[in-house]
Amino acid sequence: MQLQSLQIALFFKELINERPDLQFKVFIEKFSDVFDNMPTQFPIPPGTPTEIPFMILNSKNNLNSCNISRSRIDFITTDKNYIKNEELIISYLEEISKVQDIFQFGFVSTYFEERNDASALIRNKFLSTKEEIKDVAIRYNKQLKINKEIYNCHFSISDINQQNIFTQTFEKGLLMQKDINNVLLNTKNEVLSTAKLKSLFKGSLQTLYTSDVDAK
Repeated sequence: MQLQSLQIALFFKELINERPDLQFKVFIEKFSDVFDNMPTQFPIPPGTPTEIPFMILNSKNNLNSCNISRSRIDFITTDKNYIKNEELIISYLEEISKVQDIFQFGFVSTYFEERNDASALIRNKFLSTKEEIKDVAIRYNKQLKINKEIYNCHFSISDINQQNIFTQTFEKGLLMQKDINNVLLNTKNEVLSTAKLKSLFKGSLQTLYTSDVDAK
């Protein structure tokens, strides 16, 4: 399967209340080669859900984006130059943790393989039925140990018909996503240090960058 995208989700311990263009100024400047398009800002009326982005950074080739809301920041890349660039991701984690305290994280890798028998593959691996089925989606949490601590690893596997952003054609195949996170596990809302975030990401690499659903 081909690694299609990588997402780094970081959740703030405290909500952002000041102007993001000022708070994230150093970060925006440092990553100007990654997000080389003009940042977009949106007004946030009172009562807007805290996860709605009020600033979006993206690249001119539309392969990299960064959504900043009051409660979280999400870096998403489909760029082959960055998707497995460990040094870049580590630098990103360092810069964001300088701006905001982080207490939850999510590292998400998405894989896709074009094939016509995706439904049958999922059925044979995960289901007991032998009947022909379509539009299959399986999701489960297989917790894993990173640095002697337990974290969630949510797997989702489905057969889809998706549009290729480059050719604009539709491709039928198998989509798999791995989401390593500590949601509902950090019950004390402890701040994750920069060193801890870096260690967690490095400890997640084998699972994130392997298309095998049984990867440890």
